[in-house]
Amino acid sequence: MTGTKEIVKLPAVVIWIYFVLISIILAIVAICDNVTGDEGDSISHYMFSRYSWENPEYFIHHWSKPVFTLLSSPFSQFGFVGIRCFNLMMALGTAYCVWKIAVKLHKPISSFAILILFSISFYTLKMFSGYTEYLYAFLLVYTILLCLNENYVLASIIVSFFPFCRSEGIIALAIFAVYLVWVRHWKYLPLLILGHVIYEVIGVVLFDQLIGWTWIKIPYLGPNSGYGSGRLFDMADELIYRTGIPIILLVLMGIIYRLVGYLSTFKSLKNKAKVDILLIYGNVVAFFIAHTIFWTFGLFNSLGLGRVYIAIMPLIALMTLDGFGFVRGNLFSVTVQKMIVILILATVVYAPFDKDKIGFRYVKGINNIPQNDLIKDEVHPYLMDKFPGRKVYYNVAYLAILRKENYYAQGTQGTWFRKPDLENMESGTLFLWDSKFAKGDAKIFKEDLETDVRFRKHNCFVSDTWNGYYTYCVFERI
Repeated sequence: MTGTKEIVKLPAVVIWIYFVLISIILAIVAICDNVTGDEGDSISHYMFSRYSWENPEYFIHHWSKPVFTLLSSPFSQFGFVGIRCFNLMMALGTAYCVWKIAVKLHKPISSFAILILFSISFYTLKMFSGYTEYLYAFLLVYTILLCLNENYVLASIIVSFFPFCRSEGIIALAIFAVYLVWVRHWKYLPLLILGHVIYEVIGVVLFDQLIGWTWIKIPYLGPNSGYGSGRLFDMADELIYRTGIPIILLVLMGIIYRLVGYLSTFKSLKNKAKVDILLIYGNVVAFFIAHTIFWTFGLFNSLGLGRVYIAIMPLIALMTLDGFGFVRGNLFSVTVQKMIVILILATVVYAPFDKDKIGFRYVKGINNIPQNDLIKDEVHPYLMDKFPGRKVYYNVAYLAILRKENYYAQGTQGTWFRKPDLENMESGTLFLWDSKFAKGDAKIFKEDLETDVRFRKHNCFVSDTWNGYYTYCVFERI
C-alpha cells in the first residue's frame, strides 16, 4: 500500500510557493510579535541558552537540554526574538522533511503534508517560544528521512543525542535500536551510545562531574512525581485538545488503513514500510503510552502537559495523510476521489480558524499572557522609576528579560531565588513577590513577609485575567 499513486498531486512549484508564503508570514510574526510562549519553561530554556556563554556549565545542564542550549545559544544572544527565530527555523526544516518523507513513502496526499502540519494551530503558534520540542521534532523527522535514504551512520549518530534534546528521546532511541535490528544493520548499534559517551567525557573532564552523571542527574529520574497524577484518559484528552478532532479522526483512519495493508504483506515488508511502522507509528504510539503511564501513576515528575505532543506532531501529520487512503480504490471514480479529498482537506484547514478552543484564535490568546503585560507596563517601570539601580530579586522569569539579566543567577547557590535566600538579602534590596511562582515554587508567602519586621511593603499590582488572578507586591529589605 506504500506504492499507490497520490489521489491529488500538486506541482512541486506550487508546494514551494505556499511553503515560502507560510515561511514569510511566520517569520514576520517571529520578529514582530513580542510573545514568549508561556511564563515558565519557555523563558527558563531561553535563560539557559542566552547566558550559557557566560556560564559554560549550562551546556551540560540536564534540565535545560544540552543539545538545545548548544545549538540555540548563538540565536539567543539577540534576545528572545533570537530564540523565536531559532524555533521557527526548526519548524520550517521539520515541515520540509515531513513533505519529503511523505513523498518517499507515497502517502495518499503528500503534496499537502506541509499544509496539514501547519494547520495544527497549537504546533504553529507555540513555535514562538523557547520550547525544546521543536528541535527534537526536527531531528526526529530528519533521522527518519536519513533512514529512508539508507544513511544509517549519520542517523544513528543523531539519534544518540536524542536524550540530550528531550528526556523522551531515550524512548525514541530504543525504538531506533529495534529498527536497526529489524533491518539487520546491527553494526550501527554501538553508535547509539555516542551521545552519552561524548557528554559523559565532557562533564567529567571539563566540569568535574561524577562518572555516570549523564544518568545520575536526569531531573525526571525519581519514581515519584512532585506534581501529583491524573486520570487515565487525561493525555488522550490533551492530544485531542492540541490537535483537533478532524486530525484525530484522520489519524485513527490512517492507523486502520496502514494496519490492514501492512498485515497482509508483513513477511515481505521493505525498508520504507519498516520505517513507517516503527519510526513513525511506533514513535507516536510509544510516546503516547509512555506519557499516559507517567501522568496516570505520577511518575518521573510528569505534569500531564499536552505541550509535549509538539515533539511528535510532525509524525501525527504524516499519519493524518494516511487517513485519506480510504478514498482510494475502485469504490469511487477518480473525480469523486479528488472531490472527497478536497472536502476533507478543506475541513482540516478551516477547523483551526473556527472559534473552537483548539483554533488559532485560542492559541493566539494563550500566547498573549496578560500578567506579562502587567509586568512590562506597570511593575517594571515602577521598579525602574522608584528604585533606580536597586538590586531586585524575584521569581517571575519574564522580569529577567526586561531587566536583561540572568534569572538563574539570583540565589546564593547560583540558581533561582528560594526562600532561604531571603536571609541573605542586603539592606535596601528589593523582592518582588508574586502569587504564582514565589508562593507555589519558592514557598514564600506574602503574609510572612508582611509580618516580618525586616521587610517593608511598598506597592502591589493585580492582574485579574482569563487565566487566573495574579498579585505582585514589592518588598524592601530594611
